Amino acid sequence: MRVLVTGASGFLGSHLLESLRAAGHEPVAAVRQSSDTTFIDAHGFEKRVVDFRAPHDDLVAALAGIDAVVHSAGGGKVTSLAEMEALNVAPTEKLWAAMAQQKTPRAVLVSSLAAVGPSQKGRPHDDDSAPRPASRYGLSKHKAEAVVRGYKDQVHTVIVRPPALFGPRDSRIVPVLEMARRGVVLDVGPRKMAICSGRDTADGIVALLDAPTTSGDAFFVEQGVSTSIPELARGFARAMGRRDPWAVPVPRPALWTLAATLEAVTCLVRGKSPFNRDKLRDAAPYVECNGQRLRDVAGWTPRDLETCFAETVAWHAQA
Repeated sequence: MRVLVTGASGFLGSHLLESLRAAGHEPVAAVRQSSDTTFIDAHGFEKRVVDFRAPHDDLVAALAGIDAVVHSAGGGKVTSLAEMEALNVAPTEKLWAAMAQQKTPRAVLVSSLAAVGPSQKGRPHDDDSAPRPASRYGLSKHKAEAVVRGYKDQVHTVIVRPPALFGPRDSRIVPVLEMARRGVVLDVGPRKMAICSGRDTADGIVALLDAPTTSGDAFFVEQGVSTSIPELARGFARAMGRRDPWAVPVPRPALWTLAATLEAVTCLVRGKSPFNRDKLRDAAPYVECNGQRLRDVAGWTPRDLETCFAETVAWHAQA
């Protein structure tokens, strides 16, 4: 299949391009005029400019010759619900409307575990969990899911809800790697959270393209082991051949103060803070999910966590 990947210049998008090629598909990277296409060009992936601000007919034309779409574009660094919806809901609505007119057969929406919200101790989210997003980001992803379900009779659509991701080419994991290297890690919560490597997440998404699914279905994806920030740092430290880092608990009120301060400072300089109060709302004590149904339906199995830690450490050491 010729598969268009939105968000192709991002972390997960790069792994999707690789996974699609490895599975025998023809990936097409959807990019903006301003996108950094260094990775895409270096690996010889086909590019196609797709602008969600363009007229509807232009978006329909951009889908010509495409058999499936994996929509992984979006954002979470903004703070207002209106900005979140402009990034995560409006483009999704435009894309699915265009696919319906172009009669694109299949699509995958890359949503987020945040669309369902935090879990409870000892009760990871599963297929029966009712969505209760805690953050504006999670609410925008939940709304995007509702949008694509409105097209499920026109475009065969499945939804994938990744948890916190990590791996090669992920800049967000750098602070944890640095803490592992220095031997001191700030314990900022959650106590237990689902994680998945970018490569394994991409492999799971690609496996769903050929799997017998029902349009509108949603799947959780996770590595098979829940963890915490200190446990992540310990795993990375061991992959580096270093001793386990010392964990320093950070009080929750201090985190709220820090997030609010960073928001205020970045607002003054018209920037975007990678850490804000909305992200903190998703960092509840327990943020877990069960991805067994994805394993059963798609025949997908994630790699062991130690392999993923070693792969991440090795890539960032050379970057």
